[in-house]
Amino acid sequence: MAVFTVIENTTIASGGASSWTKSSIASSYDHLLVKASIRCERVHYDEQFFVRLNNNSSAASYSGTWFGGADSTPDSGYFTKNDYAGLGFPQTPAASAAAGTFGVMTIWIPDYANTTNFASVWIEATAENNSTTNDRWQGHLISGVFHSTAAVNQITIISRNGFDIAEHSTITLYGVSQS
Repeated sequence: MAVFTVIENTTIASGGASSWTKSSIASSYDHLLVKASIRCERVHYDEQFFVRLNNNSSAASYSGTWFGGADSTPDSGYFTKNDYAGLGFPQTPAASAAAGTFGVMTIWIPDYANTTNFASVWIEATAENNSTTNDRWQGHLISGVFHSTAAVNQITIISRNGFDIAEHSTITLYGVSQS
């Protein structure tokens, strides 16, 4: 059975935060897991976020595929190296969404300390809005690759458009070990 150890638990304080970062992550676990209840301060219904590893904002370091929906027709696509300055674009609710509504974001980084292969990342994100109006809610699954053989020792979640993570958002990083 897997053992989940809390490495970092953060609640965003009044005024929001430009990003969330955990650095100096020990290589003593088998996998990393981030669970977030998150909202953005952008005046819009949702906001896209990037997941960056090892303080790397070079678009040439990330690629992946995504599947999602924001209306009755599912959508999918891919992003290649040089498209985005981070992994995927998980969506979260923003300031125009229903008050007090937070999205859920889950980020898995299996075998994060491996220095032989590129790191793979799985992201699930929802932008709930208590609405049936198209594009006022989002759901995405993202499978990405960090094109580096360096062990992952830092994770950053940052708004694609430079907006703050909203007050009361919570982000928890777990180290996952085999028992």
